[in-house]
Order: sequence, then structure tokens, then C-alpha cells
Amino acid sequence: MKDELLFARRTCIIEFYKIVIGKAPKEEELDYYINCGDPLDLVFLNIKTTNYDEHLNKKLPISLVIFTKDSESYIENVIKSVNDYVFETVIIDTGSSDNTVKVCQGYTDRIYKVGFSDFGNIRTMSAHLARQPWVLGLDSDEIVSNPEGLKELVFNDAVDAWGIPRRRWADLEMKNQVELDAYPDTQWRLFRNNTDFKYIGRVHESFEGCKKKKVVENGLHIEHFQDVYKSGEKLEERNAWYKELHKKDLEEGRNMSISAVSKIDEV
Repeated sequence: MKDELLFARRTCIIEFYKIVIGKAPKEEELDYYINCGDPLDLVFLNIKTTNYDEHLNKKLPISLVIFTKDSESYIENVIKSVNDYVFETVIIDTGSSDNTVKVCQGYTDRIYKVGFSDFGNIRTMSAHLARQPWVLGLDSDEIVSNPEGLKELVFNDAVDAWGIPRRRWADLEMKNQVELDAYPDTQWRLFRNNTDFKYIGRVHESFEGCKKKKVVENGLHIEHFQDVYKSGEKLEERNAWYKELHKKDLEEGRNMSISAVSKIDEV
């Protein structure tokens, strides 16, 4: 029985380190906390006091969540764009047949494989996997520019969700911006970890359940590279998919003010 209790204690301490501190404990630290005799609540407090402040000087209390499929050639870009700022990264893979998962394993072990039903459900489910107080949801064909602006946003007690302006580009160098009439194309992607917040709709989903919302004005943007990564057959498949989901939303009485596919995307 004693060995079983020690094993359980060891497991709890390791998981606490991974979830709260963002790293595995050193072996000597682990041995000390297993055998010190202190109750676990005191052990956890000691661990936070020793490690947490130092870690948070570098990382913000944000979970980056990305759902993706077959994006091996570019998913690393979105992760790298905020990797120095977020506490953890969570990947939801919806059926990749390429090396997407392998690439992501270089950054996180929190990778989940799920089926895709629609955008509203997958965004909501992805957010619920976050373990940090704030959730940053990005698509695999996006990056964040001026990510240093995240700090003032997550430490603003008056706001529960931030709408981030998004720009669409025809090139990775961000010299040719397209669909200018849609800018700022505000995306509600940074919000507190709250299960009352949900994305509604199969496609062109809306963010619901949050009253304390504000649009970002500090220069932070989402940069969108759909035109770089999706063309030809991939774009045709994407459009057909969007139209099917859009039709189902309309059939169920959802008030849609936007078409399934933008004119610029028609092929």
C-alpha cells in the first residue's frame, strides 16, 4: 500500500509540474517532494513559489489551441509566431495524412486526434482542452504579428474576450494585402478560459456567451495566408465544404449575413 501511495504522489507532482509550471521536475526536486512528508497542497504551493514567477516572466498564462489537417509545410509558422509568449500549445488534428503531427511533436505533447464535424464545434471543443486562464485560438494558415501586445491584453481585468484584427495576404512577405474591403475582419480568438463561451454555427461561426468584449487596438494582428497555401484543387475542396456547411446552417434557420464563399475565392 505504501508503494502505491508513493507512486500516486509521484504522479500528482509530475502532472502538477507539467500543467502549472510547464516543464518536468528535476529528479532531485521530485525525490524531495515525494519524501518530504508535506501534504500535497503545501507541496504544490512550494513548487509554485519556487518556479512559477520565474517562468511567467517569460510566458503568459495562455493556451495556444490550433485545429489542423495536412499542414506539415506551414503549421510551424503559426506555432513559432507566439511560442515565446504562450504557456502551452494544444494541437487538435482532424485527420492528417502527412507529417503534421510529427512537426507539432517538436513543440508539444498535447496533441489530440478527433473527427471534424463543423467549425463552431471544433473551435469550442478545442478551447475546452486549454489548461491556462486564457485561450488563443489560431488556424494553421495564420500567424500573430506584434505578439508582445498579448501581455497587456491578458492582464486587463475589464475584458474577457478580445477581437483581433485580421489581414489577408497573397504572399508570405506581406506586401500584397487582399480583400481590403473586409478589413479589419475582427476575429474573437483571445478569451478567458470559460465554458460559457462558445462558437455557434457550422461555418463563419460567431463567438457567443461573453459580454465583456473589446477590439484590440495595440497593433497586434492575425495575419492570414490562405491564398499562399490553398489554391487549385485544395481551394475547390475547401469551397465545396464551406457551401455544404453553410447550406445546413441556413436550413436550420441560422441568420447568415455572409455568403458561404467570398467572391475572391470562387474558382
